[in-house]
Amino acid sequence: MKIIKYIQLFNYLVTEEDANPINACRTIQKIRQLPNELKLAVLDVIEGKIPYVEYHDISLEELINNDKMKPIRAILMLDWIRREPAIAMRYMEIEQHKAPQTVTESDKEMLEKVLEKLNSKESSIDEEENKEDIEIIEK
Repeated sequence: MKIIKYIQLFNYLVTEEDANPINACRTIQKIRQLPNELKLAVLDVIEGKIPYVEYHDISLEELINNDKMKPIRAILMLDWIRREPAIAMRYMEIEQHKAPQTVTESDKEMLEKVLEKLNSKESSIDEEENKEDIEIIEK
């Protein structure tokens, strides 16, 4: 029989997952409600291992690496996916669109050109034609 020592879990949550003490206690209450498979995953995490756990084609490792979740939060997300897959996946989809978007080099170049044109006092933006403009043709 394996046992999660709650003081060890509390210390892990506060030090490794940057939880404040109140949120750490709340998280421990949520962990107490988890099925055994996920409790074992929590035990592995506090021992420094990342176990393979997957529900509905979403794995713990994927949540940690791709969604940048801390391991315990990722385990709780997997539990939500297990219990309410449609709602949890919709939430994840919405959150991904809120995440900061990466800017490519071509985007940076285009933004620099636009800023340069906006800042130049010599050119009139209304009169200037540009091949990069998007033209809308009405029928």
